[in-house]
Amino acid sequence: LNEVSIALKDYDAALAYNSELYNACIAHDNIRESLNALNNIAYTYVCLGDYEKARAFYEQLIESDPKMSDERFMAGNYTNLGLCYQNMGDNDKAVECLDKAIKLRQKYSQWLECSNVENVLALIYLKDEDLHNAKDAAEKAVEYAEKSGDNEAKKAAYQTYNKVLQEMGEYQQALDYYQKFLNIRDSARLVQDIEDRSMSDDLKKLTDAETQYQEVIANE
Repeated sequence: LNEVSIALKDYDAALAYNSELYNACIAHDNIRESLNALNNIAYTYVCLGDYEKARAFYEQLIESDPKMSDERFMAGNYTNLGLCYQNMGDNDKAVECLDKAIKLRQKYSQWLECSNVENVLALIYLKDEDLHNAKDAAEKAVEYAEKSGDNEAKKAAYQTYNKVLQEMGEYQQALDYYQKFLNIRDSARLVQDIEDRSMSDDLKKLTDAETQYQEVIANE
């Protein structure tokens, strides 16, 4: 019901459903599901653009999470809290939360998640014109993205590192990373074009077969 409500952008229904779910879980001492309900409430407020309320719920999650001793879940909460602070314009607290998230992700070799968070950090530092830290975060985002092997993460990391290098006046290296970004982007487009053509060819074959069948029926 929560996912359907969010998909329909019926956020009031999502909030009501998850509030009811949270209360029921607390009544039955189901800590894990109560945390999931809180997470859903926080995310709904993010969808509404109410980052202050979302922040409050993510902080409640972080305070409650030790009961489950789930550091990966905690890492996600720190990431979300950091993004709330970023959207509220408090970059110092955003960086503090995102750093905590990265340290937890590193413990479990979650390179994709590490890359995504480092990429956000690089963009925050870049916006603050802190080029030294922006470069450090962007380099780590690239390193983790390449470890993960995820093309979307690599594409995002290469693009951010390109921006940082341009701001630093390191144009040749910036060009190298922009080319890496283009290679992944163009490769993905080529794969999509091939898949689209394949689907088009299959559809044409089905249409031709149907036409031939109709012609046989007509002749009979």
